[in-house]
Amino acid sequence: IYTFMTISRHYPVCIVGGGPVGIVLSGLLSRFNVPHCVIERRKEPTKHPQAHFLNARTMEILMDSFPSAFDHILKKMPPSTYWRDFVYCHTITALNEEFCRVDQFDAKHTNPSFWNSSPSNVVHLAQNEFEQIMHRFSIKNDASSIQTMVLGHEVVEIIPNQDSVVIVAQKQGESQQIFDCKYLIACDGANSFIRKRLGIELQGVQSMQSLLNVHFSCQGLHKLLTPRPAMLYFTFNERMVAVFVSHDVRKDEWVCQIPFFPPYQTTQDFDHSTLQDILKCLLFGKGEHFRREAAGLQIAIHSVNAWTMHAQVAASYSNSNDNIFLVGDAAHRFPPAGGFGLNTGIQDAHNIAWKLAAVYHQQAESRLLSHTYEAERKPVAEANTAASIVNYEQSATSARLLGVDPKLATLVVHAADASMLWHAGKKQLVSAALSVGLASLRWLRDWRGNALTGQLRVKLLQRQVARGESLRLVFPLQDGGFRYGSGGVQAGGGELVGGRVPHCWLRLETAAEALGEGKNPDSMISSVLLPSLMQKMLRWDSLPVTLVVSCEVDHLLPLIEKEVAAVNLLSLQLASFAVAHIAAHHQDQQPFLLSHEALQERCQRPRYSISGSEVDGNIEASPFTLKESHYSITHSNETVKLRDVTNRWSEVMGVKDGVSIVALRPDGHVCSILSGQFSIVLFRDFLLNIADVLHLR
Repeated sequence: IYTFMTISRHYPVCIVGGGPVGIVLSGLLSRFNVPHCVIERRKEPTKHPQAHFLNARTMEILMDSFPSAFDHILKKMPPSTYWRDFVYCHTITALNEEFCRVDQFDAKHTNPSFWNSSPSNVVHLAQNEFEQIMHRFSIKNDASSIQTMVLGHEVVEIIPNQDSVVIVAQKQGESQQIFDCKYLIACDGANSFIRKRLGIELQGVQSMQSLLNVHFSCQGLHKLLTPRPAMLYFTFNERMVAVFVSHDVRKDEWVCQIPFFPPYQTTQDFDHSTLQDILKCLLFGKGEHFRREAAGLQIAIHSVNAWTMHAQVAASYSNSNDNIFLVGDAAHRFPPAGGFGLNTGIQDAHNIAWKLAAVYHQQAESRLLSHTYEAERKPVAEANTAASIVNYEQSATSARLLGVDPKLATLVVHAADASMLWHAGKKQLVSAALSVGLASLRWLRDWRGNALTGQLRVKLLQRQVARGESLRLVFPLQDGGFRYGSGGVQAGGGELVGGRVPHCWLRLETAAEALGEGKNPDSMISSVLLPSLMQKMLRWDSLPVTLVVSCEVDHLLPLIEKEVAAVNLLSLQLASFAVAHIAAHHQDQQPFLLSHEALQERCQRPRYSISGSEVDGNIEASPFTLKESHYSITHSNETVKLRDVTNRWSEVMGVKDGVSIVALRPDGHVCSILSGQFSIVLFRDFLLNIADVLHLR
């Protein structure tokens, strides 16, 4: 029926879904000069917080590609002293009644080496805040922009053809619009219409748990949080077991995750009055145990969202024509434990963006997309799914140690399903069973005075935490520590090939006039940012690979220039800008952020006052080794000289005698390494191998 309808406009790429992943992908495509449109059913970003944790690798991507957004995020996020802890308790504001407080930045829970592995750091920021920031800094509003935003339109049909995809979008009360694109990127979330329309199944564990997300604020609540606020509060209360997320303690903005059990419990069972009662009980206590200082505090409920937890990955990341690709939650759905969902989605977008650009600019064959995107990203999603299940089970174990077992609640629901009772009777059965299960948690209210019940349960939990078996915040393997074993990387190239290039501080040594007026010609830059250094003004008629050559390369430059096409190095301006962020903002983050001026001394952190108590933020800086080795970053006929001031590059990359050439893809992953003795024949074979695995024209 759409055959004779007029196509509104053709785009090389259409992104369906303008959430955080879709907006990041749009910004990356704009950076790579790829015309595209974003079709989003909402008219404005959501106001309901969902995800709230950006890992270090995601922040590296933002530092690299969206420095203004990166800067704004650092200004918006609460100090880490306010969110580095997880707390297990009966009532959040009860005095001296915490079961356990876990400092996630403590060496027992996060290996100190992690903080040296990235130029950035982890961030706690509500997804709605993040989405608004990305809208502000990645959407271009000028008429000549290659980025087109189509808001308030819902995709109601897609028609894949061999060489294009037709998209039908509907705006309420208006006629349909028809779009045509070469590639459609589905960023339309966990309940993706496009994935369902293509008939792509999800594999894994379905419907693990159903929860209500209650977004609320309570002005003045932070004054009752002692000894200091935390990111997560796991409350085990006879009224309800729930998880509280403090999104920004300075604004007293929270989300409470409350489990419920459909079909015998529905959102109608949790009306405004019921939710107020649950929140007050879990925050302040009840009856004689009510926290008196909370008497004047008011809870304002802003929104309530119901959702179901899954641990699934799409069976395929593309359609049979390889012109529709799933990205973000459309491709995978994780339990929230670990914060993998949003971060994995942003890294999906980072992976596919440069490939779309290389194909659009005719630098690579379409096989770069069809042969590498799923091959690289699906194993990462599968590994993150498995890790999120482990995290969920650790949280469930903590609950069992304190006297409640989530599996028993599930068994009660199954028993009700199998019973001969009418629905109202089944509903009463489930409600009564849940009440009985929660009743024993009353012994945790004053657990220190209950040796056989409260103390025993809490000590079991404390032992679990001491063994490092409770839920963690930082996951180094998932946070930049993974590597691609196949796809656009050299097979059998060693343990570094396929991984994100290791972070090393390098001193940029080049002419001041190349950097621009007022720029420091002797600046520090992370090796993670090298692809951006070379590609901001990238001409897509040249090889989209950065070569890091470790040797005195003057006699080799003619050979390299002959083999690699030219690229402008105006990106030096970006390099200097990124360094400014490193110097100006890293000292404001904890537990480790290092400006290059402070590498030889202890970093002094500010002291934050929280309800009258002070928290010391002194962090020991890593020693600064002054043994220096020269490196040159070579991309065609331009060479930027860097100095390996810490000698870390030599150590990590195994540079000894001879030449080492590391080929970096635009996403910062190592594509191939040439080491040992250098010859023009070996170098040509090296480039041919890169061209082969990246399907370059």
